[in-house]
Amino acid sequence: MDPRAVQTPPPPAADAGDEPRDARVVKEILHSVGLKKGDYEPAVVQQFLILAYRYAGGVLVDALAYADHAGRGAVLDADDVRLAILSNATFFPQLPSREVRLSVPSSPGFSLLFLDCKFVIT
Repeated sequence: MDPRAVQTPPPPAADAGDEPRDARVVKEILHSVGLKKGDYEPAVVQQFLILAYRYAGGVLVDALAYADHAGRGAVLDADDVRLAILSNATFFPQLPSREVRLSVPSSPGFSLLFLDCKFVIT
């Protein structure tokens, strides 16, 4: 089995009493931001679960690689997990340096757009 392969969550149960705890937690999170049951499709819960499982699984696979590189085999510690999370921090890009921001407007055919602390080079 590929160590990078991450299992997807089980399909939604037919009966609410049989609903997995993680699905209930996602629904509670959606409810906490003001969304009621009819405000989103049932597939939204499944998509959030898949995202969470893939992200957590990827972080743990990376943390295991860091622990193995440190000579600890499959024994994880908090620093391995922190490093794995930081290495996966591409979800939160940083703004380009001042030099890049100043050079882009002078480059023909390029423009730099700032949207809520995210940047796009077009």
